Amino acid sequence: MQNRSLELFFHLLANMDEYMRGDYCIILWGIWRQRNDKVWNGTSKDVPTTIRFAREYLYDWLGAKKFNRTMLEHHTRDKPCQIWHKPARSFAKCNVYAAFIPEEQKIGLGCVVRNDDDSFFRARTCAINGVAGVKEGKAIGILEALLWVQSLGLKKVCFELDAKVVMEAINGSNIGVFEFSFIVRKCKDLIRSEQDFSINFVR
Repeated sequence: MQNRSLELFFHLLANMDEYMRGDYCIILWGIWRQRNDKVWNGTSKDVPTTIRFAREYLYDWLGAKKFNRTMLEHHTRDKPCQIWHKPARSFAKCNVYAAFIPEEQKIGLGCVVRNDDDSFFRARTCAINGVAGVKEGKAIGILEALLWVQSLGLKKVCFELDAKVVMEAINGSNIGVFEFSFIVRKCKDLIRSEQDFSINFVR
């Protein structure tokens, strides 16, 4: 059932123009975000408000892409990446997302890979049974993404996630003994085996 849903999703995307694809995807993102707000914060919005918020977010993002690149580089110099931009030439970029479903005791994971021309390449979603803290869940997401991208045969990939503590743990040198550190160690081993894999933080 899940595979058929994904096939339908990508079939619809393939038959839409660029504007419709953006609108379709951002509305789905808005629904997903609203679901998380309901679960974690107990807040809810009506459908028109959810759609309006999602579209406004998309318009803001499109506007951000038009910023003067020199000013952007100056603003982010020597800082973790906080605004999405396309990867360096010949590299791919994989954005990693994690959602927590406590009532089902599952972690939902999503990965989207884009090419260096900002075009869509591949996406994946999956659910993992179990309960985990936020940083552990995000670390599991990166680990799953590393394994998946490696299975695709990609060699030059920048991974991005919205968990600074996970990024710093993977890129740092300290290794602990807890579950989080065990996941981080596995991520480090995979990155060491692929010299052109990197992990960055993005808001």
